[in-house]
Amino acid sequence: MFSPDQWLASTGAAFYNNVATQSLRFDRGSSAHLARTPSSEGNRRTWTASFWVKRANFNTSESQNIFMGASDNVGYTDTTLFFDTNTEFGFYDRVGGYVTTSRKFRDPSAWYHIVVVLDTTQSTASDRLKIYVNGSQETSLTNSTYPAQDSQKSINDNVLHWFGIYQK
Repeated sequence: MFSPDQWLASTGAAFYNNVATQSLRFDRGSSAHLARTPSSEGNRRTWTASFWVKRANFNTSESQNIFMGASDNVGYTDTTLFFDTNTEFGFYDRVGGYVTTSRKFRDPSAWYHIVVVLDTTQSTASDRLKIYVNGSQETSLTNSTYPAQDSQKSINDNVLHWFGIYQK
């Protein structure tokens, strides 16, 4: 399956500063990524994504996707967690929902703990998607188009999910 030598950097490597000394490192110049198709559908209305990220490339000509769920197992992304061309973090869903923080993620020495909480069962639109960075909720947003109430997203569907690669 996956070799640790391919995915895990050794302790003390220059990229790591003792926050996550055994972690995955993806770079755009290679095709390294993770992909998985769940064997069955899970809860597509409520889920939480939590991860640490350290940015090393600030390419402002295109978005940098972190985690995606596709609708058709071919490569068209429905739901995406990403850094946009303005270095802001966001959530996008092709069917409905586009939320980006006003915070800029430009520090190449910083590790960020990002948590995205989706709960489309909430009646208040702004409660349907929340983004936390380093334990604090991001309330200053550049875009705030929230998912429709009770809408289902491709995350937790039995479709292809990617981590660490750009897709359509």
